[in-house]
Amino acid sequence: MRITLIAFCFGVWLLQQQAVLPSARWLWLLPLLSAALWLPRFSRDVPETLRRLAVVLLGVALGFAWAAWRADLRLADRLPDHWQGVELAVVGVVNDLPQVDIRGERFVLDIERTLTPHGPVLHRIQLARYWPREGARNPTVKAGERWQFTVRLKRPYGTHNPHGFDLEAWMLERDIAASGYVRENPSPRRLDAQAATPAAWIAATRAAIRERIAATLGDAPYAGVIAALVVGDQRSIPHWS
Repeated sequence: MRITLIAFCFGVWLLQQQAVLPSARWLWLLPLLSAALWLPRFSRDVPETLRRLAVVLLGVALGFAWAAWRADLRLADRLPDHWQGVELAVVGVVNDLPQVDIRGERFVLDIERTLTPHGPVLHRIQLARYWPREGARNPTVKAGERWQFTVRLKRPYGTHNPHGFDLEAWMLERDIAASGYVRENPSPRRLDAQAATPAAWIAATRAAIRERIAATLGDAPYAGVIAALVVGDQRSIPHWS
């Protein structure tokens, strides 16, 4: 059993090394390899070794097929190329902790519906809302809220530098289909201060705990570490920590 699990993990790893998803034509090998599970145990060493080798190959093939299926589901949710840079009106819930920097605020939006006619069906996007050049610079988007935004999106792109941060892989892991920014015209509308969904309630609770930690610890150098340990917000840790 242990060697079979290792073989399955190796198949998953092997799929992740491919530049493109493989064709489904090779799946006919799975029924052929699965026949090894019904073969009787042999007393001679050579036939028994071949049977075990077939079981290991089946584990590799199953891991490869499972990873390819999951990758195909994720890639099917990505923003179509012809919708890049096009304004879309969407309604969604902020189900993660927004992050604030000197340029604005960033957050993940779980889309409930697309208002633009014939718009793409997306489930999760990452958005930036930039501060105005003049005026107040206070965060406006909070976890758990339901908003209507007009956005411009682009598909995630990775880097060819093997030692650099792979943004495309990071977004794929988190099921984020596209990234972009909020258009201020037409003005964004907050529809609900607290969406009635379990994910929104969890996000709002995490945000309240993070705010309580920040208010209690203030500028303490370990405040970000405490927030990361309590609510899992690793982005609160300063880069120099």
